[in-house]
Amino acid sequence: MSDTDAAGALFLQQQMVAITRQLSIPLIEVSLVLQKYTKALVGELQIHAQQNGEELPAEILQPMPLESSTAEEVEGAQIDPERLLKMVDADRMDIFDTVIRTAINEHSTPLYDALLVIREWERIARIQLSNTSSVGQLFSPIELSDGF
Repeated sequence: MSDTDAAGALFLQQQMVAITRQLSIPLIEVSLVLQKYTKALVGELQIHAQQNGEELPAEILQPMPLESSTAEEVEGAQIDPERLLKMVDADRMDIFDTVIRTAINEHSTPLYDALLVIREWERIARIQLSNTSSVGQLFSPIELSDGF
């Protein structure tokens, strides 16, 4: 990764942290936006790789692995996805989406580097999602470590 690429990835990371903390964006909303970007970035990279006769590494195509102790399935009440989607704040998700898109475009961050940042966020969100035991926890702000 060149210095310019690293600067773009770092800027993306900083912007994502700042907006999620500023707006206290819930775990479910962060997860939904990350899912959108993961699909879009992987799709674009696959098209580019096919056009150039290249193969993408597995680390980019698949979510980062979770430690088995944190990825245990939670048994309990079934959660209706349609009901959850009615409860999310679409405006807040749009703001988060716009911050990500703008950060990527403003620094011309390579798609591969942007996806690596998104994959790390996805890993954190998946860990927190796997540890939820109630719907209320899905609407708690995503927890980010101080050094993140």
